[in-house]
Amino acid sequence: MNPGMTRRALTQGLALSCVAPAPASTPGDRLPMPVLKLATGADRHSNDGHRLREVFRSALARLGYALEVVDLPPMRAAALLQRGEIDGEMLRSDEYISSHPLCVKVDFTLYVASVGIYGRAPQHRLAQVDAALAASGGVVYRRGVMACETRLAAAAPKSKTFAVTTTRSGAAMVIAGRVDHLCELDVSIAHWRDGVDEAERNALVRVGSFVPRLPLFPCLHRRHAALGPTLAAMLRALEGHGVLQGLTPKQTNE
Repeated sequence: MNPGMTRRALTQGLALSCVAPAPASTPGDRLPMPVLKLATGADRHSNDGHRLREVFRSALARLGYALEVVDLPPMRAAALLQRGEIDGEMLRSDEYISSHPLCVKVDFTLYVASVGIYGRAPQHRLAQVDAALAASGGVVYRRGVMACETRLAAAAPKSKTFAVTTTRSGAAMVIAGRVDHLCELDVSIAHWRDGVDEAERNALVRVGSFVPRLPLFPCLHRRHAALGPTLAAMLRALEGHGVLQGLTPKQTNE
């Protein structure tokens, strides 16, 4: 059998399964589906968080799995994945995946994020971000956001770089004047703005781009490595049929 034909047939079959109804069955015919436990830090009440859950639930159901979502901050998710207590994570960067040998990349760009530097208002846009961070009175970032952690290690003095557990606490530190800048995913700041009053929203401004384009991928614990290519093919098929519409478009605001 021609391997190329086999791969094409699989992809076509997955695409058809995205639009075809499941075969009818009686309750007695149904076996319980295995459960895949995936972690995410995306707020379930946000549009992105809600759609992300829908996409994975749809993709996994078509592959014969039930989804269990575990809401965790990035560092906690990383620890549980290393201990094998979860089956994977919904969104992670290449940098994170390559530095965690138990995390296997699902080769499908599900989301493209961007990372910004934020400061107290009023403040003008930084002409040279790295130079400004080197001279900053303090920079805070959310623990587990590796795009911030690794770049800040090179751009800002270690003695003036601080990690926090939530976007809210980082923003509060900047607004209160305890540090000068916050490094954070732009989408996380957008979700933070939805939950605070106008005075807080106006008190924090984006002053520069740190990582304008950050592709994010699903990753699975290596015990599920064989599922990775099939899940990637299913996500591509779902994208082709518009099922992924509603997630943030694959572009940045730069």
